[in-house]
Amino acid sequence: MVKAYLVVRIKGQADVPHWARTTLKLLKLEKKYRAVILPAKENTVGMLQKIQHALQTYQDAIRQRRLEKWHKDFKKARGEPDLGDLINIE
Repeated sequence: MVKAYLVVRIKGQADVPHWARTTLKLLKLEKKYRAVILPAKENTVGMLQKIQHALQTYQDAIRQRRLEKWHKDFKKARGEPDLGDLINIE
């Protein structure tokens, strides 16, 4: 049975929602590369699970936005028309 967790924060606070930032502050993980040892209690495990899921979800959303922007910029660089340019509604 686990008695404690060693938690290390790797990423910064860019695009982290307010409630996740508050939870990180409660866990004393305000800054990047900070490590804490947390007891394996029900409430701390719940907080860790909530933060882990939220950060993974937001990382996926950020990754998707960056890919879409990259594709859009790449199309412009190649001179391809935008979807709005292809549809001629009159």
